[in-house]
Amino acid sequence: MRTQLVLSAIIAALAAVFGASTAEKNGDPSAVIQDVERRLAETFRVRSVVERVIQSAPAGLSRDEFEALLTKELQTSGLDPKELLNGKTPQSPAWGTVKPIFDQLTWQNQQIATAKAMLHYDSSPDGVESYVWERRSKVAAEPWHFEEPSQFRRRRIGFATAGGAAGFVGGLGFLVLLAWLWKFFLARLREVSDAIRAK
Repeated sequence: MRTQLVLSAIIAALAAVFGASTAEKNGDPSAVIQDVERRLAETFRVRSVVERVIQSAPAGLSRDEFEALLTKELQTSGLDPKELLNGKTPQSPAWGTVKPIFDQLTWQNQQIATAKAMLHYDSSPDGVESYVWERRSKVAAEPWHFEEPSQFRRRRIGFATAGGAAGFVGGLGFLVLLAWLWKFFLARLREVSDAIRAK
C-alpha cells in the first residue's frame, strides 16, 4: 500500500502541474487596458477631434468657417492647428504601427482593441479579415475582459489543486484495481496449475 501511495502522490504532482498549465488568462489587468486605451487615443488624437467636429458642425458652414471651428477645437485639445490637412480628415496611421499597441492583450481583448482602432479607418486596413472589419462596430462596443494577476494566480492554484486531487484519487484507484487484478490473475493461475498437477 505504501508503494501505491507514493506512486499516487507522483501522479498527483504531475496532474497538478498539468492543471496549472492549462489555466488560461480570462482577461488583462486594468492598468494594461488603461495603457492601451491611452495609446490608442494618442495615436488617433487628431483624427478623433476632426471627426467630432465634422459630426457636430452645423449644416451650411463654409469652408473657412469649418476650418475656424476646427482650429479652435484643436487648440482647445492642446493640438497644433497646423496638423490640419486642408480641412480634410487626417489619414489614419499605418496599421502596422497600430497593431503592436494591443498585441500583448489576451485574445478577447485583442479583438475589442482591433475593432476600436478600426473605427478610425475609412476602409479595412491591410491584413484585416473582411468579417472582422464588418463586425467592428459591434465588437468595439463590447466590454473589456479584466483579470488581475492575483486573480489569475488564484485560478491557477485552483486548477492545480483540482488536478492534483483528481490525479491522486484516480491514480490510487487505478493502482488498487491493478493490484487486485494481479492477485486475481495469480490466484487463477495457481488454480489451473493445481488442476494440472492433480491430473
